Amino acid sequence: FVGLDRSALPTAKIGLGVFLAVVGCLFSLFTSAYFMRMGLSDWRPLPLPRLLWLNTGVLLLSSIALQCAVVAARKGQIDNVRLGLATAGFTSFAFLIGQLMAWRQLTEDGYLLAANPANSFFYLITGMHGLHILGGLIGLGRTSVGAWN
Repeated sequence: FVGLDRSALPTAKIGLGVFLAVVGCLFSLFTSAYFMRMGLSDWRPLPLPRLLWLNTGVLLLSSIALQCAVVAARKGQIDNVRLGLATAGFTSFAFLIGQLMAWRQLTEDGYLLAANPANSFFYLITGMHGLHILGGLIGLGRTSVGAWN
């Protein structure tokens, strides 16, 4: 574009913004479809393992650790940045392991993917969330390499 200052907004930031918009739309559409589908007669909700509540807490701890790393970076406290990044990575990985354990528990109890629309949506949404976390771990890994170098 004529007259556009390319240094005003780096390509990586634009790409990240577009990616986050797509991810947000995807989760919004899944959520909308979930609520529309649950009104039909064949919908039988599955029992949620207690492990999922623990996983929610683990994910919250991950967010707190990442925020602590951001605050430490602004203050130039590299050791605290590293601690926050490592803690966020560990807890995010623990979250993914917990999700797999919850899936295993549900399948062992007979709540299979194709047995019921509620099951399908549960596995779809939690699977997409797991992929989102995995993508975040890749980004976190790249950031962590920079923090340790």
